[in-house]
Amino acid sequence: MPGKMSPTDFARASFRPERPVSFCPTSDTGWASDCSKDVTWQDDTTFSDAKTAFQDLFSHKKDQFHALQHVVAAETNLVKKSLIVSVVGLAGAFVLACFCWLIINATMGIALDRADVPLWLTMLILLGINAIGITICVKAVKESYRHISLMPIIRAATGEAGKSQKE
Repeated sequence: MPGKMSPTDFARASFRPERPVSFCPTSDTGWASDCSKDVTWQDDTTFSDAKTAFQDLFSHKKDQFHALQHVVAAETNLVKKSLIVSVVGLAGAFVLACFCWLIINATMGIALDRADVPLWLTMLILLGINAIGITICVKAVKESYRHISLMPIIRAATGEAGKSQKE
């Protein structure tokens, strides 16, 4: 019977030379690809099967979109919270630094005055030390801008959140 196979057919099988891994016994035509079982019109996909597949696909895509929406919302909330924490921390550090700076300047001014350094020289020394301190602080701020990035939000919006950049 053509189309029906028995276990003994594999002993008589011959295979295409261009496809050495084809383990299907040959049919009457001599080609291994012709040994597939016969397909009837009942085996074809019906409209209801196609409709169900499209509904499932649409449902999965909708779920995927909602998941991406939740990831973007979570990343946005994380950025908001980190921004608030950063601003509060920066304000606290700024106030503390200003008080410390004033205390250090006052202490140095009093020490220079008690050492009988002229007032104009005391002013120049304090001005120079303050200029050096401000220069160091400005360089530190400029250096920190290189580390600020919006890439987590961009990766979340493109659906690549959680993946490393090397992948």
